[in-house]
Amino acid sequence: MSASKVLIVGCGNLGRWHIKGLETSKQDVTLFAADHSPTAMQNLATFLEEHMGRPSNVHVVKIDLSDRDLSGLPKLDLVIVATTAKNRVNLISSLQRSISADYWLIEKLVEQTSENMRRIAVILQGQTVYVNHPRRVMPLHQKLFSDLAGMQNVKLVCRGPETVGIASNTSHFIDLLSWWCGGEPTYIKTDKLVQNWYQTKRAEFWDVSGTLEVEFDNASALKFTASSDFEKFLLEVQIGDELYCEILESENLIKYSDTTCEIVLTLSQSEMTGLILDKVIYDGQCELPELRYSVQNNILLIEALQEHWRRYGVVKHDMLPIT
Repeated sequence: MSASKVLIVGCGNLGRWHIKGLETSKQDVTLFAADHSPTAMQNLATFLEEHMGRPSNVHVVKIDLSDRDLSGLPKLDLVIVATTAKNRVNLISSLQRSISADYWLIEKLVEQTSENMRRIAVILQGQTVYVNHPRRVMPLHQKLFSDLAGMQNVKLVCRGPETVGIASNTSHFIDLLSWWCGGEPTYIKTDKLVQNWYQTKRAEFWDVSGTLEVEFDNASALKFTASSDFEKFLLEVQIGDELYCEILESENLIKYSDTTCEIVLTLSQSEMTGLILDKVIYDGQCELPELRYSVQNNILLIEALQEHWRRYGVVKHDMLPIT
């Protein structure tokens, strides 16, 4: 069988671990790698030297993001868009014009405004596009998907340190709860978020602490709190008002309310990307949510956060500076 052909755009930290993750594929992979940042491409060279297998099933070919280089690529099995969400609509529009691919994988957040999220959905209409909410691929959360089948009034409570990133990470937990229990978000409450947004480690991006709540149309609910009261990240599942289990992802641990515990694996990105590639090639689909579903589930979130940013953010504009 000839090598699978993959393009990755965005070779920063997450992009590099996607590249390492392709080594979990059962196939040989020809990987075309591109990034607008010369620094990212230089760091990629160091990463390949330090972290890739010897030998590796992944053959990396560095390319430019020029129309000439992109249009000269062969038909691709998978395109991975691992850039930040900033200006992603323009990038995807350019890629869509220049390349041909069977499948796409886009990092969350899809874009920084609800309008641009919708535009991306239109640009990629007719393509098979997945959004990388990776908990759907993890055995621990697949176990809970089975445990919670058919249950009603499920509440997911997320608690973490003040800088855990409510704005940038809530979409993961909206997807997780929607996958576990069905239903779509109907209302986002931002009144318990703090007013002062903080600058993240990346200078151009911001996030917010406090508490954000999401109501679903099937009586499920999500509550996400980021506070200095918490030293580590914890998930809690409730059925109605009763505790069902606690989840410590860092320890691969589910602690049920009846005091029983189970150790079930979570996976890092470097353990998943090759599995996703193999799934789409051999099965024609994978566990991740499709783009149209992810956009539908996150429009209310982005609009609510945009409004909060317009009121309290450092710069008053519609672009939500999160990724």
